[in-house]
Amino acid sequence: MADINERALLRMDEVKDELRIAATDSTWDGLLQLLINGITAHFETRCGRPFVASKHVSEKMDGTGLEDLVVVGPIISIDNSGSITNGTITVTSADYVLYSGEGRIHLTNGTAWANGYQNITISYTNGWERSELPDDVVLAARYWLQWLFSEIKNKDVGKSAKSQGGESKSNVGLESPQLGGMPAQVRNLIDPYRWKRF
Repeated sequence: MADINERALLRMDEVKDELRIAATDSTWDGLLQLLINGITAHFETRCGRPFVASKHVSEKMDGTGLEDLVVVGPIISIDNSGSITNGTITVTSADYVLYSGEGRIHLTNGTAWANGYQNITISYTNGWERSELPDDVVLAARYWLQWLFSEIKNKDVGKSAKSQGGESKSNVGLESPQLGGMPAQVRNLIDPYRWKRF
C-alpha cells in the first residue's frame, strides 16, 4: 500500500478524528489513504496547480516579449538564488519584482522576457504551506471525503437515497454527485482556484 502523498490536503489523524474513528483503529486506514490521495490528485488535476507547496525543477516556458511572466502561484520562492534564464541572459532577483500571490514575475530592468519557444528556464516552489492552505479548499476536501466514506462504508455507492425504517432519506443531506462524482458543493468551493494563464 502506498503512503499518503506528501502534498495531501488532509492528514490521516485529522480525518479519523472527524469521522470519529479511534486513532488506533486501522480498519479503514487503506480506504482513507486512497480517499485522501485521490481527492488531492483530483483537485490538483482539476485546478491545474499543486495546493501544498511543491518544488518545480527547471520548468521551461515560452517567452512572451512582455515584462510579465506568469507561473502557477502562489510562488513561495524562486530557486537558484532567484536566478531565471531569459533566453541566453540570466536574470537575478534585482531585475524583477515577484508578485507571489498572482504567480507573476515583473521585469523592472527595462527589458522584456525574450520572445521564443521554451526559452525561459525557472525553478520555483509554489503552492501554500500546509498551515496556510485556503480554508475553502480544505473544507471541500473534508466534505467530499466524508461523503465518499459514508457512501462506501454504508455500501450506498451510486445511490442517491436510502431507505431507513421504510422512509426514504437522502444520503448525508448532500446533493447527488455530478461531473465525475464530485458533489456540486465541492466544485463550487474549489473552482475559483482553477489556474488560468493571463
